[in-house]
Amino acid sequence: MLRLFESLKERFYVIGICDSEANGSLTHELAHALFFTDASYREAVRAAMRDYNTSGMAKRIAKAGYARHVIPDEMQAYLVAPSGTLGAASKPLDPLRRKLRALFRRRAEELSIAEIR
Repeated sequence: MLRLFESLKERFYVIGICDSEANGSLTHELAHALFFTDASYREAVRAAMRDYNTSGMAKRIAKAGYARHVIPDEMQAYLVAPSGTLGAASKPLDPLRRKLRALFRRRAEELSIAEIR
C-alpha cells in the first residue's frame, strides 16, 4: 500500500481504522495527522499546552508504552478525541481540551474534514 505514496514529496500520514467507535477513532487519528503534517497546527498545540501542567497525563501515556518523542502528539490527540483511560484528562486540563478541540475544528473546517463528534 505504501508504494502508492512513493512519489509524494510532502509529508503525509496514512490512517487505518478497525474499530466499533470509528468516528472517535478517526478524529483521534486525524489529530495525529494534523500534528505530523501541519507545522502551524503543531506549533499552536504546543503553545496551548505550555500553559498547563500536563505531566500527569504524560506519565500515564508513557506508562502505557508510548515512546517519549510521541507523548506531546498523543496528549493532543487524546485531548481532542478522548477514549479510554488515557483520554480521561483531569479537571484542570478541561480548558486545554476545549482549546485543542477548537484548534482542531478550525483547521478541520479549513481542510474540509468532517466535523468531530
